Amino acid sequence: RLWAARRDFSRRQYLAMATMRSVVLVAAAVAACVAAGALAGAGDGGAAVGAATAATHESVRLVLLLRQPEEGLAALEKLFWEVADPDSPEYGRHRSIEELAAITGASAESEAAARAWAESIGATRVRMLPSRDAMEATLLVPVEDMPAADDEASYMAPAVPAHLSQHVDLAIAVRNVLPRRKRQAAHARARAAAGAAEDSSMGLDAQRAAYGVPEGLHADHPDNRQMVWGTATFGLLKSDLALFYSNYCPDCNISRVHMNAGTPWSGTTGDNTGESMLDTEYISGMTGNIDTTVSNTNTSASTSGSTGFGVALLEFVTATLGTMPADKLPRVLSMSLGSLSYQSCDKMCKALAAKGQYSYKQCWDYLSDDQSQVCMYGSDAEVTRTSTEFQKLGLRGVTLAGSSGDGGSHFSFGPFNDGGIGSAIDALVCAQMNAPVFPTGSPYILSVGGSQWQSNGMFAPDCSPTKPCGWSDAGGGFAWDWPTPPYQAAGNVTGHYLASASAVKTMCKASTYNGGGRGYPDVVSLAAVGIPLCIFGGCSGSGGTSASSPTVAGMLSLINDARLKAGLPALGFVNTRLYKAAADAAARAEMFVDIAFDTINSQWDCGDYSTCVGCDTGFPALSGWDAATGFGQPLFPGWLKHLGTDDALPRDA
Repeated sequence: RLWAARRDFSRRQYLAMATMRSVVLVAAAVAACVAAGALAGAGDGGAAVGAATAATHESVRLVLLLRQPEEGLAALEKLFWEVADPDSPEYGRHRSIEELAAITGASAESEAAARAWAESIGATRVRMLPSRDAMEATLLVPVEDMPAADDEASYMAPAVPAHLSQHVDLAIAVRNVLPRRKRQAAHARARAAAGAAEDSSMGLDAQRAAYGVPEGLHADHPDNRQMVWGTATFGLLKSDLALFYSNYCPDCNISRVHMNAGTPWSGTTGDNTGESMLDTEYISGMTGNIDTTVSNTNTSASTSGSTGFGVALLEFVTATLGTMPADKLPRVLSMSLGSLSYQSCDKMCKALAAKGQYSYKQCWDYLSDDQSQVCMYGSDAEVTRTSTEFQKLGLRGVTLAGSSGDGGSHFSFGPFNDGGIGSAIDALVCAQMNAPVFPTGSPYILSVGGSQWQSNGMFAPDCSPTKPCGWSDAGGGFAWDWPTPPYQAAGNVTGHYLASASAVKTMCKASTYNGGGRGYPDVVSLAAVGIPLCIFGGCSGSGGTSASSPTVAGMLSLINDARLKAGLPALGFVNTRLYKAAADAAARAEMFVDIAFDTINSQWDCGDYSTCVGCDTGFPALSGWDAATGFGQPLFPGWLKHLGTDDALPRDA
């Protein structure tokens, strides 16, 4: 997970304390879907049959992701970069669901084949989603075939037959089921995990001041909306939000913060509740008075820390946000949860198996089941399709922000150090490969890393709000999955960095990372532990890049507020414009506090200015963009100047 206080707990420790056992697929409840009338007509007889069926079967939502035409995907890619480019006449011309459906919608043949197969396995209420590249249906599964709520096993979606591979990419089973027992132990552990004392010098007012957000500035445009999303016990405790507001944002409007309509979350709390409250308190605290949705579309324990999460994310961006009407769609979405990418985990396990001591399966089971929030994606196809849906959301005008991770360049949270397979993986990754994370490694997301304002010790560099250091645990690196995106290729941003970084003695070896991949993070904000978090009736210190992403997302909502009031469209995908503005040295100085070495090879070059975490190499922070701190810490007045108006764009000249 991407919350620093949690990083020292393995999945087995977490299960022992919170007893929330995982399921391998996306499993989030829809038991209420079993309506008597829907099962067997109207009348008393229908109700009796419906009740009997509800007692013997569980209703599962089946989502089929249909094959998107190759020419449509190519057209989508081209259009995405045109709409994101401030020098293009297409800039800011966001598209509707219907317009995107005309580009990536499946063929009539694929629709017919998918429908016929769904009905052949007993699915009912089969319907095409508005995106025209996904279908949903209801499937009744015998209760005896369903894992118990606390079982680590999963109900797997029916396998797509080989002869349908040209029509259906993936099938997802969505099941909402909460663990039977309340997780009181999780409450206590979450409080302990937040751990460090809260530090008001790292609170909301201090952060707004450090970033240059004017005192009293709040967003209030009626069409401005923002969202945070998560799974499992991710939810909203309004009493804790009220406590946070009373301490840190007395003029924030709590009535504007709510859970998503139809949420399956029913007050059950646990580990991800800390995530959700941290996200909510900082995104809403930064903006003050706009519609803020806390979204949890999948409450199953399986989605908390194993591969159920990846499918839950795919379902969310496809069938929830992907079908949301324009007047409900958030302008900004912040996602703090994530894990190592599928490619990272796959490469680790293949390399470990090649050494002969452990098999691929032993490695995969250890990373995805024995550990929590380390490997949460089940296939490359799943991750690729998720990123395509990110593109579509960007084209609809949504800015996506994601935490860069809390394990440097090699881990989710740090080395495993278990004396067995975990230690073997530690040695492998430190010597042979970096382990980038997802979703932040997607080129279609603004990746937000971490800074810190206090020194790590007597011999460490001085750090302050106005001269920040890179947070020593923040994630950064280069994705295995995607090549250098256009906004980083322009001006050879990543190439210049890698050429300069090669002079640093603790720089990662070139053979251990994908120098031709998407580099992250793009920006950073405060992540060091001590950031106030109010939860379970009290306030304590938290941190990690889970605090960074919602904070930056809130600043983007403030900019959207100014744009909407000026009659301009929301920012949508912001990276291209951000990088183009930062290409000018004067503009970059207005927009960022750069975080970099004072000297190459100083004694702290693997601490506050690098992503080593558990290894003796990492990506150092250097002047300009780097793979440890991006462009640096935001200066809001510069962001507002260069992103809040379109007056200087070529097409407006």
